[in-house]
Amino acid sequence: MNVKLGNWLGVVLVVALGMTAAAQATINSPDSGAAGNARAARLSSVDGQVQVIVDGQIVADPAYVNLPLFEGSQVVTRNDGRAEIETDDGNIVRVTPNSTITLTALQGQQGDSKTEVVVNAGEVYFELQPSTDSRSVRMDFGSTSVVPSSFSVLRVTYDTEPGAMAVFSGQVHVTRGSNLTLDVHGGQALSLDPGDPSAYNLSDSIPSDSWDQWNTDRDNAQQAQESAKTPADQQLPGDEAADASDLDSNGNWYNVPGEGYVWSPYDAQGAGESWDPYGYGYWTNYPGAGYVWVSGYGWGYAPFNYGRWNYYHGFGWGWNPRGGGMPWWRRGGWMSNIGNAPGDYRSPVRPHGSAASVAGARLVAATAHPLKQVKPILVDRRPSSGVNAYLGFQPGAPMVVGDHTISPVRTIAPRSSYVRSYAYLSDRTPSSVREGIDGGRLAYSPRTSYNHVSTSSYSRPTSGFSSAYHSSGGMHFSGGGSHMSMGGGAHH
Repeated sequence: MNVKLGNWLGVVLVVALGMTAAAQATINSPDSGAAGNARAARLSSVDGQVQVIVDGQIVADPAYVNLPLFEGSQVVTRNDGRAEIETDDGNIVRVTPNSTITLTALQGQQGDSKTEVVVNAGEVYFELQPSTDSRSVRMDFGSTSVVPSSFSVLRVTYDTEPGAMAVFSGQVHVTRGSNLTLDVHGGQALSLDPGDPSAYNLSDSIPSDSWDQWNTDRDNAQQAQESAKTPADQQLPGDEAADASDLDSNGNWYNVPGEGYVWSPYDAQGAGESWDPYGYGYWTNYPGAGYVWVSGYGWGYAPFNYGRWNYYHGFGWGWNPRGGGMPWWRRGGWMSNIGNAPGDYRSPVRPHGSAASVAGARLVAATAHPLKQVKPILVDRRPSSGVNAYLGFQPGAPMVVGDHTISPVRTIAPRSSYVRSYAYLSDRTPSSVREGIDGGRLAYSPRTSYNHVSTSSYSRPTSGFSSAYHSSGGMHFSGGGSHMSMGGGAHH
């Protein structure tokens, strides 16, 4: 196996503070009988220096796309780092530079789920699905809890206590312990009083921030992928298909007789037997689980967590989403999902590591000790001619399977650039993270502004949301210590 080891960042002192009790909960273990409750979010976009911490261990630094994130996982960005996280219940979390979030709850599956995220420091954008009895969604910063009443887009800034929030669309219910209760609607900004937990300011104007455009740019990129969707997506299991739009924009679906829809990535088309599904990615060590595979391809989340890869003579490599079981974190241990392969195919060889489960993993909070880190192992067996070897191949040609010639469900233009590989940097301790505690929170340097190249704008649907809500503004006080938003701008 052609394995390349990257250089690894030196020891970084990180203080994980402000956690709720849920942040220290054990990751659901298939071996403990909780396999049905095990959930993972997906690190769907990474730029710059981003660190992922699980159970007091640095899983990846710098982090890379497709990393599964479990309950208790922490994502830390540095001066130039930003990250996007997708959950299987349709929520999106976007983390700007010098910020930290913790996935404090990822429980349940399918019809029943609980998702909670804590902003530990910095500035974070959220696109949240409405919270219901069966699908609970909550976000916390400091002593403030936010529950979406409808699909809501918001920005949380928690650089200093007690933090502030802006709601671009939708409606959220806000509580601050037992002192404050109110609803905040789209187009409103909320700031909290640091001295009086029952006092707040609600404004009908949202102050602009350069990172607002980044949130919009990411929406534009996702909208472009979603516009390429094909009917084949309807067969994918919703809770596992966190990256379904990535498949449509990076490959073709073929309706194979006797098997149903099979997806073939552009990276494989035209390469024949020389392409390997496990030829590009990282063996990543998770506490209690050992080394598991994380694909280096941007589209490589769902096709390596369920379904099955097969090699079809006259067709090439294809992925059948119905050909395998559940993700590895629900199976009790990682295994490859290769079905039929060419005769000389070399099966992936998992590096030595614990193969049991993710049992017993806990997030270690408020420690100033260096975190344990185990180096990911980079595997790159792409053609020696370079990573852009297949960009000239025009996808969409009919494929031959047995006696059948099959045309793609829909021809899609190839992407314009290849997934870049993240090289590990030389050892250093970032100046943006200081040892020790600063006011009970992580201490960061100020964020840089976002310089965008996109001039288009896109807003997620807000139909059904009430915009007829106004506030008289100003600081509101109550002798009883609580505020109830009654609509029409009246606070009681």
